[in-house]
Amino acid sequence: MSNPAEYSQLFEAHGHPFKLEVFHDAHAPAPWEMSDGHGPVRQIGPNDPMRPGERWLTDPHYGQGWVYDWEGAIKIALRDKWGHPQMTSPPNLSANQIAAAAVQADFEYLRAWLRDGWHYVGVCVTHEASGAHTSVWGIESKETAYHLIVASECAADIVTDPKFLAWRKLLTDCEWALDVSDRLNDWAFKTERKRIRYGINPARDRFCQDMRDAAALLRTLAGN
Repeated sequence: MSNPAEYSQLFEAHGHPFKLEVFHDAHAPAPWEMSDGHGPVRQIGPNDPMRPGERWLTDPHYGQGWVYDWEGAIKIALRDKWGHPQMTSPPNLSANQIAAAAVQADFEYLRAWLRDGWHYVGVCVTHEASGAHTSVWGIESKETAYHLIVASECAADIVTDPKFLAWRKLLTDCEWALDVSDRLNDWAFKTERKRIRYGINPARDRFCQDMRDAAALLRTLAGN
């Protein structure tokens, strides 16, 4: 990434360490373009006056800025039955009151994005030993707890990635090579001890040296 990560951390999943990095998503569209469930929003200029029912989302600058169609949003909220922004809505509220609360929350949510109160990010996960990586973009920056949930899902994808699987096979092969190397060295040591009892035997000595050479080669191939 050309831009530095907003933050990073290490975490473990599926028995392996991973690195989570979160980057600013500069290419994400506006929230009202990213998903449904928002009131109508448009950008106006000096020659495009506000319409009845619209409210400024941003501070107007010479008659320019973003506006929110409040009345249009109320109609959508009633039609689509938007829920109250609180997890448990206050009792005895009418449908119009619930719609008004939902529209107010939507208005504040979009205004915060326009005022840089939050932005979209990319959640990037890497398994550094294998180089396998994946990412998910268009995640809200303020939902930091959700970032780790997404990262865990990315880790699940990585452990099935061909690059990761190739690394796992190489690791298994290296472990096998180190095990055989240890066995060869042990065998050579035990064979050399026979010299004390039976004396010098050139063939046996050459055999021991061949085992040690093979053990050293296996360790070299295993990168150890």
